[in-house]
Amino acid sequence: MSMMAALAINHRMLIVVNKGNKDDRGRNIHFMDNFTGTAFMREIFIIMIERGLYPKYQIRTINGVKILGSNPNSRLSDNLE
Repeated sequence: MSMMAALAINHRMLIVVNKGNKDDRGRNIHFMDNFTGTAFMREIFIIMIERGLYPKYQIRTINGVKILGSNPNSRLSDNLE
């Protein structure tokens, strides 16, 4: 499968999640800002969210693990993990 075929594009939130690349716990690890074209790993995206650079996203800590998520709304289409 090509890289483009594996990408799920979320135009409203400007983030592309590569659904084909997950860690051993099933969490997405590759992300891309669809507006700027900047690609980054999960850990970097977490830092960027924590610094307020992506205000439409948030970090939840569950059992000591940081989980990425879009801000709550009624849509399932913009979930990250």
